[in-house]
Amino acid sequence: MRRLALPLVSLALTALLAAPVAHAFPGRNGAIAYGWFSLTEDELGEQPSRTLHALRLVTPAGGEPRELRSCLLVGGEPARPCEAPQFDTPAWSPDGTRIAFDAGTRIGLLDGDGGGTVRLLPARGLNSGRPVFSPSGTQLAFDAGPSAGGQQLWISDLFGGGARRLTGRGGRSPAWSTRGTIAFERDGQLYAIRPDGSGLRRLTGRGGRAPAWSPHGTKLAFVRRRADLLYVMNADGSGLRQVRGPRGVESVRWSPDGRRLVYEAFDAGVLTIGTDGRGERQLVQDAVGGTYVQAARGVDWQPLR
Repeated sequence: MRRLALPLVSLALTALLAAPVAHAFPGRNGAIAYGWFSLTEDELGEQPSRTLHALRLVTPAGGEPRELRSCLLVGGEPARPCEAPQFDTPAWSPDGTRIAFDAGTRIGLLDGDGGGTVRLLPARGLNSGRPVFSPSGTQLAFDAGPSAGGQQLWISDLFGGGARRLTGRGGRSPAWSTRGTIAFERDGQLYAIRPDGSGLRRLTGRGGRAPAWSPHGTKLAFVRRRADLLYVMNADGSGLRQVRGPRGVESVRWSPDGRRLVYEAFDAGVLTIGTDGRGERQLVQDAVGGTYVQAARGVDWQPLR
């Protein structure tokens, strides 16, 4: 079997290893939304490559996923009109009725039941991604900048108006707590800040990324960069403990009832586990082979009222 060309594999893996993160809002446990990426190259090189970007839902019990939106590229060109070029790092609104997502260089909004059309927020000339809702559901926090190394945190209203920059020395992967605090990553460590830009404090000393608040804002789940393992700690940084799970965890979210975590791990897929590290359950399987890559790209758990 012929292997994928190295540039193709490198680009695919670089895209997959983005750091999607967010929060949880309290409620009953609904569906799990996740971004999906599939790249297939013809074994003999006689047919153009096929790339699928999709937004999907799966129940906490598993089963057949439901596809809400997708964009199929054949040989790099859309096979049909696409509402957005990609559907990564989905984030549910506090009432579970909307999904914000990374639509490439812009933020997209979609009804949670898949109805309606995708609305894309203004581009502002920056590469915007990893959106999260405010506890009121009226604002979005996201990171934006000319490149991954120059990302800053921004806040806007639900449709992109009134955008303002929250950080000035770097910031990415925001997570907005129900208590109003925004956790984020800077230089391989986790920090917290208020939405008005005050109260900046450092939460970790030995590294961390992909923060995710518990439903009531008292605990923070995150990934430690060394070995990419899953950890949980109190909101003030105390009580650190490791939660069992595979290496290579990329993102994590709490269930709305606060009893489980859903996470995405490269070459493992989408899984849930109890906050005590027990009862791991695989919902979606990643797959990487000589001529294909299939992987989740960000997860979030729908709160039901």
